[in-house]
Amino acid sequence: MGWLDRRLIQTADRLEKRLSVAQPAVRFVTTYSPHLFGALFIASWYAAKRGDDETRFAIVTSVTAGTIAVALAKAISHTTHRSRPFSGPDGIAPLVEHRDDSSFPSDHSAGAVAFAVGLAGAPLWLKLPAAGLAGIVAVSRIYSKLHWPSDVLAGAAVGFAAAKVSARIPGAVWRVTRLGVQISGVNYLR
Repeated sequence: MGWLDRRLIQTADRLEKRLSVAQPAVRFVTTYSPHLFGALFIASWYAAKRGDDETRFAIVTSVTAGTIAVALAKAISHTTHRSRPFSGPDGIAPLVEHRDDSSFPSDHSAGAVAFAVGLAGAPLWLKLPAAGLAGIVAVSRIYSKLHWPSDVLAGAAVGFAAAKVSARIPGAVWRVTRLGVQISGVNYLR
């Protein structure tokens, strides 16, 4: 971590103390962001019009990208050990409880960006909330002092790369899903 990381975390620490009204919202997003994306995907799946395979395919693509991104970010974090902002001598306290494991890269940011980028083929009504949520998740990881800004940027890069690389995988997943519907006779794709 460099001087810019330190300066931005110190700024986040001062901001958090001045904007105490934002703390409950940031705590919520920091704690429940994977659940928020899950809720967005489930609601979008059922909100899609009957026969809207493009939207459902985009959701499958996004979930695949996010899964790969988080797995990749976790693998990278197991090979590195970078201390978190709250574990240093600066006396910075995290906004939420978190174990003191490696902070590089941010797997929440990797997953959030992968989910958002994975929705490239989705309609605007789905892309916009996902992109907004990804941005909020990234900022919340810094604001809550769980990650250095460079951890979040690295996580975003991992998420972007995972979404681009995994863009072809969901085609196979989608075909298997459609086959499962045909075999089981239960059409949960409607």
